[in-house]
Amino acid sequence: MDLLQQLQWRYAVKLFDGNRRTSDEDIETLVAATHLAPSAAGLQPYKLVLVQNRELLAKLADHSMMNKDKINSADGLFVLAIYRQLSLDTFTRHVNQMIALGLIPPVPEAELTIRHQRFMARLPTEQDFQTWAHKQAYLALGTLLTGCAMLGIDACPMEGFETASYDEQLGLAEHSLTSSVILAYGTRSAADPGQSKTKYRRPLEQFLVRFA
Repeated sequence: MDLLQQLQWRYAVKLFDGNRRTSDEDIETLVAATHLAPSAAGLQPYKLVLVQNRELLAKLADHSMMNKDKINSADGLFVLAIYRQLSLDTFTRHVNQMIALGLIPPVPEAELTIRHQRFMARLPTEQDFQTWAHKQAYLALGTLLTGCAMLGIDACPMEGFETASYDEQLGLAEHSLTSSVILAYGTRSAADPGQSKTKYRRPLEQFLVRFA
């Protein structure tokens, strides 16, 4: 498929066709693509949560502000959930995996603690860390959205939901996670007026600043 053609095709779907189902193969491709998304130092300070259970989707829809109909009609929902804080155990596990793969040289155990402290010194508060982690999650969201477009899967990214309620329904707090951004996916409904609208972006000359 042509990348620009598919990006022109996609839009933020407001109403999905609840009778259409995305193939398991396409879902696994989206998961794998998002897993390959870039993140600072490869830390991936988030997890991808996939919700396909209709009962749970209905509960989440009730806590999705103006987005209830989108989620109720969607085939499923992706939730990008960030870590509330980067623990020493998580950091150490990441570094040790990098060492095992030969990506970085071995370091003494005591050095791992020092490196973790240095990293966290740049993000001294929980809010500082989560602000940084949200940015990393949005890099993954971009990959997920592009993957949907390339596979011809309709999607709608959303920030309009009650974070605390999502965290409770998904049991995220017990894993030291909190919801960052969500993406409903499926097939656009014939009744969704958005598909007949012209996609608008600022003219390219107003968008691009080029230093050649």
